Amino acid sequence: MSDRDYYSPQQLKNTERLRTIGEQESQIANLQKSIAQMEKKLQELTQQHKRIFETLQNQIFAGKRQEDGSFVLTFSEGTIAEDLGVTTKDVEGKTITEIFHPDMAPFVQQKFEEAFSGCCVWYEFEQNKRFYITQISPLLEGDTVTEIVGTVLDITQSKRAEQKKKRYGQKFKTSLSILPHVLFSFEKREDSQITVTLFEGALTKRFGVGMKEGPLEDVMLPDMVKIMKSHVERAFLQDTVDFHISLDNRLYHGHMKPVIIQNCDTINQKVTEIVGFLTDVTEQKQVEEMLHVVTQGITNKMGEEFFHYLSRTLIDVLELDYAFIAVLHKDKPGRAVTISISDKQAYLENVEYDIAHTPTEEVIRAGKSCVLEGIQQAYPLDQSLRFFKVEAQMGHLLYDSNGSPMGILAVMSRKPITNPGMIDSMLHLFASRASAELERKLAEEQLIKNNAILRATHESMMDGMLIVNEWDQIVHYNRKCREMWKIPENVEQQNNANHWLMYMLSQIKNDHQATVLFDLTQVNKLQSDTVEISFHDGRVYEVYSGPIDSSQQHYYGRIWIFKDMTDRKKNEEMMSQQLFYDSLTGLPNRVLFDDRLLLAISQAKRTESMLAVVILDLDCFKVFNDTLGHAAGDQLLQLVAARLADHMREGDTVCRLVGDEFQFIFPDISSLQDVAHLSQELLNKIALPFEMEGQDLTMTCSIGISLYPNDGTTQLELVKNAKAALYRSKEKGGNIYQLYTPAMTKSAFQKLTLMQDLRYAIDRNELFLQYQPRYDLSSGELIGMEALVRWEHPKLGLISPGDFIPLAEEMGFIVTLDEYVLKAACIQNKKWQQAGLKPVRVAVNISPVEFQQRNLVATIAKVLQDTNLAPQYLEVEITEGVTMHKVETAITTLHELKDLGIHLSIDDFGTGYSSLSYLKKFPVDTLKIDRSFIRDITVDPDDAEIVSYIIALARSLKLNVIAEGVETEEQKSFLTEKNCYEMQGFYFSPPLHTNDFASLLETVSK
Repeated sequence: MSDRDYYSPQQLKNTERLRTIGEQESQIANLQKSIAQMEKKLQELTQQHKRIFETLQNQIFAGKRQEDGSFVLTFSEGTIAEDLGVTTKDVEGKTITEIFHPDMAPFVQQKFEEAFSGCCVWYEFEQNKRFYITQISPLLEGDTVTEIVGTVLDITQSKRAEQKKKRYGQKFKTSLSILPHVLFSFEKREDSQITVTLFEGALTKRFGVGMKEGPLEDVMLPDMVKIMKSHVERAFLQDTVDFHISLDNRLYHGHMKPVIIQNCDTINQKVTEIVGFLTDVTEQKQVEEMLHVVTQGITNKMGEEFFHYLSRTLIDVLELDYAFIAVLHKDKPGRAVTISISDKQAYLENVEYDIAHTPTEEVIRAGKSCVLEGIQQAYPLDQSLRFFKVEAQMGHLLYDSNGSPMGILAVMSRKPITNPGMIDSMLHLFASRASAELERKLAEEQLIKNNAILRATHESMMDGMLIVNEWDQIVHYNRKCREMWKIPENVEQQNNANHWLMYMLSQIKNDHQATVLFDLTQVNKLQSDTVEISFHDGRVYEVYSGPIDSSQQHYYGRIWIFKDMTDRKKNEEMMSQQLFYDSLTGLPNRVLFDDRLLLAISQAKRTESMLAVVILDLDCFKVFNDTLGHAAGDQLLQLVAARLADHMREGDTVCRLVGDEFQFIFPDISSLQDVAHLSQELLNKIALPFEMEGQDLTMTCSIGISLYPNDGTTQLELVKNAKAALYRSKEKGGNIYQLYTPAMTKSAFQKLTLMQDLRYAIDRNELFLQYQPRYDLSSGELIGMEALVRWEHPKLGLISPGDFIPLAEEMGFIVTLDEYVLKAACIQNKKWQQAGLKPVRVAVNISPVEFQQRNLVATIAKVLQDTNLAPQYLEVEITEGVTMHKVETAITTLHELKDLGIHLSIDDFGTGYSSLSYLKKFPVDTLKIDRSFIRDITVDPDDAEIVSYIIALARSLKLNVIAEGVETEEQKSFLTEKNCYEMQGFYFSPPLHTNDFASLLETVSK
């Protein structure tokens, strides 16, 4: 049973209706969905179109007319609305006056009305420096305009390009009008008539009638039509045409070329147009003719002839008045000198001139100059322009091959120059030729100068020089070469290097040296060498020989340099002598001694043998040297050295190191007896008398010995130990030799330490003075005192003056010590006088070394001044021997001391060799008898007789006499019996300390 069987018809009908409604609702929903999708698509398309419009430089719009006649925009899209004067972005529904700027609204209203009348409107306008084109069209419904639509396009870029093209065209046309040419183009019409399409240039008036385009007959002059027509016909046959036209005494060059359109089919190539030009070549032709004339004239000319011809020809060809070529001074910046200057009749004298304020200055600055008239006004300081009445000048700078300015080529005229182009062309053309010749001329002059300098240099060389070529021909030799080798005239004239060489080789002493030189010329030609050669006559040459150029292993010849080394060799030998030998004695010095000792030690070590180092020192040489002077001392040393050198065995070495000290190296010593024997022989040799100035002088010496390897294995040890042994010999009184023992090292070290301490004793206040009284027994009064120096060593205690004063003399400290005693004694004596004690004279001993000092008098005077001690209270004692050395000098010094007002006495009188004749000349006051005579006067008749003689001598010379070292009553009595009353010694008083002597003075002052 179907459903229809259960429902009524009405129910079925309602059910059907409901089904139909449902289907319709479904269709409506689908339709709505489709509409929504279409609206979305439309919206997307609208946005896309809007973006497109925004990127384009344009604007679209639509508008309607209202009943009051105003227009309302119904639509607007684009990117240039604001540039068009629109005042609002939302324009739809706005009137023109609401949208556009007041200045633009009326114009837009007018154009809208024209379009609404049914016309399509086009117009261009400029706004804000940009260009636009607008099109407005009406929209019709039937025959009625219901709306207008339009577009606005920005055409600024194309407009500006059009304007630029127009400006370029105008410039091109203007340029053509001033160029000295005619540019033209021709076309051929179908009837074969030739038409001018371009006719521009400065020369159109010479060839045309004034028209720029048109048939050939209408544009060009009749004479030109005939000429041009034939050439144009040739060009239309696809041929390039060059031709010349002579018109009105001027020459023109023409050139035509066809314009061919290339088709794919080469058979159908077609000439569509002919282009070309005409140019005036009159001046160019004249320049070429002039150039030919000048070139022909200067082709074979050089130097001065070249420049003279060039300057004269330029005047003739250019019909000017003057021409010159000048060179810029390298050695004088800012100066130039002419090398050729001409007028129409003759060559003028060359001149040197300042470049400043002349046309040459402009040439150097700009490379050329061109003053067509009024040049005197332009350069008022150039006197030559007025002198030559020059009105115009043109010049070109001349450059060398490096591009540096070196000269100037110039022409001058007494009238204004009317053809500068031709003259400039001529100067330009010949400037390069003149530059080349000028550079060649300057190079040639420099070469001549250099050759002259080179030849002068060669001739003034201290060395000989000889140059030969590859064919053994002599190219050059200098005067020194000829003199050095003493080349005879017949050999010199042969000019053959081999003959010269053979003559040279014959003079060489050494055959090997001659062979080396010969091989350089005959065997080893590409080698160089330096050889020292010796001659039979003693000459020594250094010879250099080398190939002139062997860079490509090709022989071009040789150069020989001969240096005379004779004097140099002698100087080297002299320098070697000075370096290794003592200048006074000629014996080896310390440098050579050290070298030989090192070698001797090495040999002794290798052969396991002994060697001896011996040091010899003359006894009392210092006294001899100080007494008789350095000249006598030097003479004695030379005699000693000669005697010692004669005593040496083969292989022995004797050296003088310093002063009177000699050192020996005795190799191959077999025993102690050998060295003892050698040393004793040295003592014996020295003990023999030396003859000096006709008198015999006797000397002794002391010797110290050290042995290798017993006493040392090094130079330092052997020399040090030999010196220690020498010191021991000295301590024992001299004239003996001593072999080294270890104990001697200690003794020598103590001596060196004592010397070192003595040097600082004054600064450390370790020295002090004692004073020994002097009495006059005839009155019993204290008449003076002698200042005696003492040394209180901080560790060794009181050191005897007999120990440290010789050390002071040995170490060169005696002068300092003397000056210390002098100053201290004067200071103390002045203090006692200021204290009111009895004023007495203080005696100070001056050593021989101090007496020989040039500033002795000045030193004593300064001490007296500094201490304010009156001169009469100072007595200076000098030893007898000092006065006998350089007697005249000694007399002068004594007189200068006497002039100070001090008292002078001769100490230790009787021990020297005073001459009575000299003694009378000495301005001394007192003779002081040495204590060695006083000691034995009561037991030794000889001493008693000497003392008696000295007393008598003093009395005869009216000198005071004083005896020192008086220690007994018997000695005092003997002296008084001989009328000697002034004495000092332990019998009266030992030397007293300062305080004790002050007490003595206080006693005698009461």
